Amino acid sequence: MESKINQEIVQSPINARWRRDRVCFSSFVRPEEAMGFEMEHFFPYYVFVEKGKVDNIESAMTSWTCSHVPSGRITFFDQNDKPIFPDGSDTAKWKWFQLDPWELGALGLHLDERLPEETTIDGKQGWIIPLYESETLTEMDDINVYLHNLMRWESMLVPQQSGPIMQRFAWIMQRMYELTIEKERAERKSEAKEMNKEWVEKRLEAIEQRKQLYGERITKEQDECHDDN
Repeated sequence: MESKINQEIVQSPINARWRRDRVCFSSFVRPEEAMGFEMEHFFPYYVFVEKGKVDNIESAMTSWTCSHVPSGRITFFDQNDKPIFPDGSDTAKWKWFQLDPWELGALGLHLDERLPEETTIDGKQGWIIPLYESETLTEMDDINVYLHNLMRWESMLVPQQSGPIMQRFAWIMQRMYELTIEKERAERKSEAKEMNKEWVEKRLEAIEQRKQLYGERITKEQDECHDDN
């Protein structure tokens, strides 16, 4: 039976775009640029933490008191302020990720330390938390810091949900092995064609030899008949 996480990855609307973008981008991105290109084009630029009520933290059975109270839902946006993961339904413009309730108290304290400015996106109140600590991700050190920031948020999700890293990693691995299988099939098909071509050539050569032999025999018989006359 297919796992819930695998179903979520396969059914996500982003898969179609990933397949299309791979065809468009893979032909000109150099291997040494791949990591930075991946982060900038397929991973989030910032996290949007939805504002909640005090009950959200109290329900997690903690004694922490925070001035910033998360609702328990986050979502991710790219550099163009578009959702990385569109929901694909008519009821929402983006996919919400559920946080583990036990993470809410620690997240509230983290927000108190950062003091992000409250903002509203499509009627939803919350806070924007940048994931970049540099303008671009051209150096491996910057990429590493970025992934650490993103992994921190991904680790807060409930175990049943897969975040940006998990979904992209799973897609890349599946596609990589699909391409390997496709390549092997193409190679076997090419080998079969070569073997078939070789067999056909041998058969034609044998036919030509038989034709030549038959022609020589006819000529010999004609010569013998001529001598008898």
